[in-house]
Amino acid sequence: MSVEGLANSFLELPVQPRIFGVISARIDAGHTAMEAIRLEPVIVARILRAANNPDTGLPKCVGSLSRAAAVLGEKKISRIVKSSQIRAPQISEFPIVYDHFWRHCVAVARGAEAIAKHLARRESVDPDELYCAGLLHDIGRLWLCVRRTEDVRDAVKESLGSGRSLDTCEEPHVSHTAAGQALASRWRLPPAICSALADHHNPAAAGHFAKIASIVHMADVMAHITGLENVSGETVPQLSNEAAELVGIPPETMRVIAYDVLAAQKELESKLGMK
Repeated sequence: MSVEGLANSFLELPVQPRIFGVISARIDAGHTAMEAIRLEPVIVARILRAANNPDTGLPKCVGSLSRAAAVLGEKKISRIVKSSQIRAPQISEFPIVYDHFWRHCVAVARGAEAIAKHLARRESVDPDELYCAGLLHDIGRLWLCVRRTEDVRDAVKESLGSGRSLDTCEEPHVSHTAAGQALASRWRLPPAICSALADHHNPAAAGHFAKIASIVHMADVMAHITGLENVSGETVPQLSNEAAELVGIPPETMRVIAYDVLAAQKELESKLGMK
């Protein structure tokens, strides 16, 4: 997918209205808003893009929100938040329910972070970076909802009618993974996150970043199994046995992680007054 058409992508991507309201209120009151910011995929993507701007002069890519905050500072982050857009009319016209998309991204982020924390006891993995990779893993689908609405609508219809998972019903040239990879590359996000966006349905293709792609893959499948999917009634994506073996977490532990993620999501949505 050509990146030329993604130049103004952030101007087109809507944020989650309730989360945006919480973030703005905390900033206006002079309080830190990072705990709320980490729940908003578009704003997190914008912060990571700003932190990876060549003008920062950093020798390494920034893949975690905590490091991005340290690089940019509160004032810059506040400006990024304030310049974000809410496009409520577009959200209502999406071929997927926007709140379903958002809760799926947050669930995958939390699942990936929890898996990474478990692995970090014996391996060199960054839970903060895995959180961001999970939160942004479907950002390409959001862009497609805005720019290729009918293609997404057709894929959803095909998925629900055929019983196939949504990712297998996308045309290769308009897949959410291709769009996600193009966006992440355009925003100069770390290669590991780019790979997770591109390969979370096929971790074996991630090469050097297969472990990170596999963690996001496992978190994605787990979110679908617990009912935190993009489309109600959507078929669960195929689990990669290779990814499961590479991650190497016992099924009992994965069940505990899945339960904790689901409980945390229900608590969050209750606080936000979501049905």
